[in-house]
Amino acid sequence: MPQPEPGSPDQTYDYYSFNTYRVRDGKLAERWPNTHKYVPLYQPPDPAVGRDRATQPRHVGATNLEANKQLVREFYDRVFGAMNPGAVGDFVAEDYHQHSSHMPQGRSGLEEFVSRLASSTPRVAGAVPAPVAAPPEPAVLLAEGDIVVTAACLPQPEPGGSGCSWPYYAYDAYRVKNGKLAEHWSGINKAAPPRHG
Repeated sequence: MPQPEPGSPDQTYDYYSFNTYRVRDGKLAERWPNTHKYVPLYQPPDPAVGRDRATQPRHVGATNLEANKQLVREFYDRVFGAMNPGAVGDFVAEDYHQHSSHMPQGRSGLEEFVSRLASSTPRVAGAVPAPVAAPPEPAVLLAEGDIVVTAACLPQPEPGGSGCSWPYYAYDAYRVKNGKLAEHWSGINKAAPPRHG
């Protein structure tokens, strides 16, 4: 769903909107959206805009869905939990494709991105780099075909400084190919990136 570029409303960036539903007794019982409370999504006047960017899982023969989910779990722990750009190559294909235009392309782009994050995050002193903080446990972790979708709940402060928070779900989707993450769709709204901690 194309969204106005922050600071340049005449330009857009690709934003991927996610919703997860729990079905109970044939009815929708729960919903996890990734809509950000601070910045409502711009709805293009033509509902077909952005549909060409949708993706479908490919059924690529015998796919080990549990192994694909474990790959994503370990990727978050070893790359983002440890803020270790050197671990990116263990999980990510060389030609890693970011479908979100505001994210860096390729494995090397992701390594540089994690390096920038790591350099701006305080580290615990010690001989062995210690994790800054474990990534949040996934609230949603689903696999179908060659796609894994994950979401973590990152509580966000209510506007106005009340000290209260509201649940925000940060989604990511990955295509797994030959045991590596080959494609990525980010559910982070560039105009309202979530606050961590």
